[in-house]
Amino acid sequence: MNKIKKKKSPSGIFITGTDTGVGKTVIASSLATYMNSCGHKVSVMKPIETGCAVRSNVLVPSDGMKLKYAAGSNEQLSNIAPVRFKNPIAPMPAAKLEKKPVDIKRIESCFHSLQRESDFIIVEGLGGILVPISKGYSVRDLIKKLDLPLLIVARPVLGTLNHILLTVEAARKEKIEVKAIVLSGFNNKTKNIAERTNPDVLKELLPDIPLFLFPKIERINPSEIRKEAGDVLSPLADLLIK
Repeated sequence: MNKIKKKKSPSGIFITGTDTGVGKTVIASSLATYMNSCGHKVSVMKPIETGCAVRSNVLVPSDGMKLKYAAGSNEQLSNIAPVRFKNPIAPMPAAKLEKKPVDIKRIESCFHSLQRESDFIIVEGLGGILVPISKGYSVRDLIKKLDLPLLIVARPVLGTLNHILLTVEAARKEKIEVKAIVLSGFNNKTKNIAERTNPDVLKELLPDIPLFLFPKIERINPSEIRKEAGDVLSPLADLLIK
């Protein structure tokens, strides 16, 4: 009797940053748009979003909406961005202030539902890898729970070396695979000495982690992305989809 082969789970990536506002949503949206335009069925997720606007007594997740649009997704926003808070702070204090704990089981349920419907799932975190979700539970624990490799997004400027090295160290401590590092908003014509030298330093210090230099993009649509960042997104997508 032939053995039944276990179906391999669809691939995916968890995108974390070295800080807040480093370009995670831009990278996640660009990847989703690019992969979708290449024929991949892509799911997107923002498990926890803070700083949501309130409209008609509903918390509106702006990052979740951007991801949904970028992926051309028909999924309900409640699955893409299941946990939302009004206050623009880390989930742990936001949950205390708003008197509602983060529902990890709901996040897991939404994640697996989205994963089943796609070839590839892009999960965007919040802040950095050690941002506290609750006491004793951080973004790193969520990454492990979802069992995804990591894509680190960072600024290209002064200070980023320390932030990147700390993030890589935190990931490796828990045996989380770091698939790649992206310097978001990189200007290859810059005269800033830190921005010019940081890529070479990172390649020397972390030779086993692919580094991608992602330019600043004004509009996230297929034509703009292919024009401005196609030469970066093509090899990055190929690396992640393996």
